[in-house]
Amino acid sequence: MVWTGFVKIKTLKKNRGFVLLGIFIFAALSRPPDAVSQSAMAVPMYLLYEIGIIMAGLLLKEKIAAREKRKRNRLSAKPELDLSATFFGQPRGLATLS
Repeated sequence: MVWTGFVKIKTLKKNRGFVLLGIFIFAALSRPPDAVSQSAMAVPMYLLYEIGIIMAGLLLKEKIAAREKRKRNRLSAKPELDLSATFFGQPRGLATLS
């Protein structure tokens, strides 16, 4: 999900507490009602979550940096308006046919 840009690593890190709570709730609902079996299921799931964050940071470091660079360039670039050709007195690209 980080690779597609759907979620950011910063968001995954920020929501660790909610994820841990959700994992323990899931483990409580899906296992018998004793703390050992719940923890035996929840701890590996949380470790996989943390490993996923670490691996996403390592493997996608270049892609994330390129995405941030494009975002900075897009924000700093000013849109240029071509005033050389007009259509009904409006700049090209802004005219609409009715």
